[in-house]
Amino acid sequence: MINTSIIDNRKLFIYEMALRNAMASATRRNRLYKKGITKEEYRKAYNEVYDLWPALLYSSVNEYIGHEGKVNIDFMVRQVLSLKDKMSHIDNIEFKLSHAQKSLSVFLKYLWCYGVIVEPPICPIDAMVLGKGSDVNPIFKDIIWTNIDDVITYRRIMVSLMNLAKSKELTLAKWELIEFNNNNDKEL
Repeated sequence: MINTSIIDNRKLFIYEMALRNAMASATRRNRLYKKGITKEEYRKAYNEVYDLWPALLYSSVNEYIGHEGKVNIDFMVRQVLSLKDKMSHIDNIEFKLSHAQKSLSVFLKYLWCYGVIVEPPICPIDAMVLGKGSDVNPIFKDIIWTNIDDVITYRRIMVSLMNLAKSKELTLAKWELIEFNNNNDKEL
């Protein structure tokens, strides 16, 4: 007989690792806290960020799971915009669409790769992904992902990347996973 507490703890571990990686990926090259704030302002903002952000990501994933099979790009854009809006109320941070998109899409990617959820319709966007997409859409060469904070540009990027993946007979999530792994193989 399997100890259900072990199963529950394994699932919790997967979620926690996915969450940590999602938040770290979103802020690795994308400044979150405003310049020039005091240590006290930073501590307060930090505590608010790490109280709210995980809860919002969990909520987004639960909503995603509740709609599995019916999720499309419009649904995911609404999720990203909702996350951005809710986080932007915290003082002394600059939570942009790029933070919201990267954290949610990385969280979903990890959960998908762990077999917890079905394949998401979006992928993490960053300089590597835009670089791969620039073959199809040269405008990507001029885009700095960490500066993206408008939904029109985000949608254009997503549609172009979806078309690129489709041209290779892949979904967007599978295309990004392959390109991510190919890129990391070169760095090893």
